[in-house]
Amino acid sequence: MSVNEWVSLSDPLGRAISWQIIPLIKSLESTHCQSLSLEERQCWIPEQTLYASAPKLEAAIKALRPLTTLTSLTLSIPLLFARDFRSWTVQTMNLSPLQYLRIEDWTTEAGSWGVVFEFLRLKHLQKLELSVCNLPAPSQNQLLPY
Repeated sequence: MSVNEWVSLSDPLGRAISWQIIPLIKSLESTHCQSLSLEERQCWIPEQTLYASAPKLEAAIKALRPLTTLTSLTLSIPLLFARDFRSWTVQTMNLSPLQYLRIEDWTTEAGSWGVVFEFLRLKHLQKLELSVCNLPAPSQNQLLPY
């Protein structure tokens, strides 16, 4: 099953992928990482993580601190725009001096993009690449208000 076939923690595969992403993000919290690329790949998921506890997962996601040193970010994992991860994703984008942002996503619904773009304030952004379906046309003020 492709990672692009889910965008929710209510799905066992979504929970499993989340448990794999969280340690990576936590390990980056204390670094000065400037470039991060989280991209979808076909991968084997350990069966025990498919049925991990959703409440524990939600608490682990809420405990993540946003990254604040990124100048380049590439995201093609739809889960990072799902309700549970969205706050971390938006805070990381806003608190980092992002100059380059690439988002590739073919599954997130148009309504979810409005919620993401509404809260983005990317004052250092120099290059934006969007490769997404169902994208509502945001005004330039939503992405670059400064």
